[in-house]
Amino acid sequence: QDAGSGINRAMKKAILDGLDTAALSGKTVDVVGAFRLINPKNWMITPVRIDVK
Repeated sequence: QDAGSGINRAMKKAILDGLDTAALSGKTVDVVGAFRLINPKNWMITPVRIDVK
């Protein structure tokens, strides 16, 4: 579990740090990654690629 969380943090940093969230309004966002159900209300999402159009 700790290794998975570490990979998740590293991937989020690599993918999301350069993303200008203020410029996303009105755009289409495609996310490729791994989605894991933690419990019925929480998902762990590890992004691999984000494309903004």
